[in-house]
Amino acid sequence: SSSAAASPSVHGQLVRTFHRACITIREVLCRRCMMEQADNQFSRQNSLRGVYEHGVLLQINPAAADKAAMVGRTAALTDKQRSAMAINYWVVGRLFREPVQREFYVCFQESMSQNVVELAFKLCFGAVT
Repeated sequence: SSSAAASPSVHGQLVRTFHRACITIREVLCRRCMMEQADNQFSRQNSLRGVYEHGVLLQINPAAADKAAMVGRTAALTDKQRSAMAINYWVVGRLFREPVQREFYVCFQESMSQNVVELAFKLCFGAVT
């Protein structure tokens, strides 16, 4: 799986998909902000006030990403085998409204430890969380 993840075509597909996911997540987070401004139901707890998070699960299939190089090898594969080759990634976005609006997006393999993901957010936001 790690050799498939290192493939240039898989990397390109991941970057393009990550970009689209970030745009989608940003739209969701902005809608939530507007909802909060219109109705303060979401800001009952001061500790979570102004912090929003949204995630999307992506599935990158090396067979689809590298069709030219793998045509002969994947022609005989079933859909189930191709699905088993897929690599799952999460794209998670966080938006902090206070003290200054900031947002950050992290992409990681599904098997990544949650504390490593939190470390990535802490590196961006410091001790805000």
